[in-house]
Amino acid sequence: MLSKSKQWGISTQQVCPFSYKIERDFMNTIDCLVDIARNMGAIDKDGMIKVFGDGDNTYAVAANGKVDHTSIIAAHLTECGSGDLASMVSYFKSYAAIPELKDRSIGLNRMRILTGFAKVYECGNQTLICEDGQLIEIHFDSGNGHEAWYRFTSGAMVNEMVKIPKFIGDVCDLKFFPDAKAINHFNKNAVTATDLGTTHFWPMMNSRGYLFFSFDRDAPTNQTDRFEMARGLPYIDLPPHSYNASNVKRVLALAGNAKSLSIGISKQGFLQIDVVSGFGDYRFILFGSDNNIWRWNLAGKWPDVWDVESKIREDQCMHGDWEPEL
Repeated sequence: MLSKSKQWGISTQQVCPFSYKIERDFMNTIDCLVDIARNMGAIDKDGMIKVFGDGDNTYAVAANGKVDHTSIIAAHLTECGSGDLASMVSYFKSYAAIPELKDRSIGLNRMRILTGFAKVYECGNQTLICEDGQLIEIHFDSGNGHEAWYRFTSGAMVNEMVKIPKFIGDVCDLKFFPDAKAINHFNKNAVTATDLGTTHFWPMMNSRGYLFFSFDRDAPTNQTDRFEMARGLPYIDLPPHSYNASNVKRVLALAGNAKSLSIGISKQGFLQIDVVSGFGDYRFILFGSDNNIWRWNLAGKWPDVWDVESKIREDQCMHGDWEPEL
């Protein structure tokens, strides 16, 4: 690992007229890129992350599918082909700018390779390679004959491949900081639900300020597996939007190395998970759906969510559960 005793000490070694190496004594570029890959890899380990900057900060965006307006409209009009639409997007803003990325962009993919190289060569030399002022790769050298290279996707290609608009959702109606016990409880229930063939959960509150995450069980029956995520919160009448449990589970796994992690819930139909690291702030937006909450319709035998809100508001059971009428 390069020494971290100096601040932003930059030295360049001329390799050829159009390329050079950058060796930084302070943490920044390589460590920051590895941190981005490690955290935003929760979106998709084999996906693509766009990293770019200005004079003040470095930014990154990623999604696990398409988020362009045309694809979304087409999916709504045809009621099919929505499987490739994004269910989660992520945004990052650093505390300090990476000078090499001012008004430039690069792409990170195969995040497990980059984070793996960083771990294996932690005690060796890590060098940025540039050509024509553009970052092209990281050279890892153990110092005893073992070397590896991680190459960035070019700015031109990543600009074409990753087009994620700014998120314009309102501020979340509810926000809380889950503790380790709640996260472990969620992980356990998510695994159990997956084994039973359930992929989504939905949050709800009772009038006493208890927040529950509920998994439908053996749909289309009227049974649910639910557990407490937080308590002591202001009551919010949350619409019954459901969210992909695997997506949330991967993001919550970042809590172990984060300075803080918070969950926000919006009545607009999205979850927001904010992760604070030593390099910047990450925001994960998970889009909800309303088609995974069951109410058994004996006539049509189709799932729907009609009147679910009223069942939640009634808050009839002391344990906070509800059972739709058959």
